[in-house]
Amino acid sequence: RRLRKISEDIAFPLAQLADRSPRSLSSGQQRKAALVSLLALEPQVLILDEPLAGLNARERRRVVSLLHQWNRGNRTMLVIAHELELFLGWVGSVVVMDAGRFVFCGSPTELCQSGDPAVRQAASLPPVVELSYHLQQRGFSKRPVSADSATVRRQLEEALKLLGHSSGATT
Repeated sequence: RRLRKISEDIAFPLAQLADRSPRSLSSGQQRKAALVSLLALEPQVLILDEPLAGLNARERRRVVSLLHQWNRGNRTMLVIAHELELFLGWVGSVVVMDAGRFVFCGSPTELCQSGDPAVRQAASLPPVVELSYHLQQRGFSKRPVSADSATVRRQLEEALKLLGHSSGATT
């Protein structure tokens, strides 16, 4: 029953693919099959290396949502990924590496607020975070740097008001 629920959560047709050899599955299907199998075991610790590789945008969102739900259960997860923006809003800590070296270790908030150009470049922060950071650094916003698009929208509206422009948006 757990297998069925998990496979439904990420739209993985487990019943249809059960008779097929794992080698006949696409790389994305193989990743999802492995993830479904792992999560069904209900481990307390999960280590994933590029779990989103080979998945399309919709599949990535589903897998990230499933991992987020799983992580809420007082469990530990280590994810090695390049898609930082998909995890930034809910992970407890972030480690950034560049050329095999650790360049940052801390909370997502600390990462977003880091003024170190090497860290910011290595992290490849999402554009919304970069916008938020630069609005704050230039004095257009007193709000903390954020990865939340609604917060950044408010920062942008504040900046436009300071510049004497109306954004036309209402809050």
